[in-house]
Amino acid sequence: MSNFAFLAAEFPSVHEAAVEAERQAGVSPTAAAFFVGKAVEVAVKWAFRTDPGLKLPYQDNISALLHEPSFRKAARRSGVCRGATSTRCAIARCMRKRSSAPVTLPAR
Repeated sequence: MSNFAFLAAEFPSVHEAAVEAERQAGVSPTAAAFFVGKAVEVAVKWAFRTDPGLKLPYQDNISALLHEPSFRKAARRSGVCRGATSTRCAIARCMRKRSSAPVTLPAR
């Protein structure tokens, strides 16, 4: 059973990348790091597509998206930010807004 099963129903593209990262963790840390990055990028881009409060920056690469002020502000406002990185917070906030089920991020 994957640690990311909770993503499967509503966020299949994020789930797919996260599960692949999990599979690769014991075999190839480099490949796992790639798929973790892909999962974050897919989730962040999904957040920008679905949350009208997030403004697209001048570029759509992951660095520009993560540093966009509306994304950073959303991360600070999020109630799940205690002990988590701002990226995780913003993604969880956007997923909670669009999901019928509550989204809780696993502890680090």
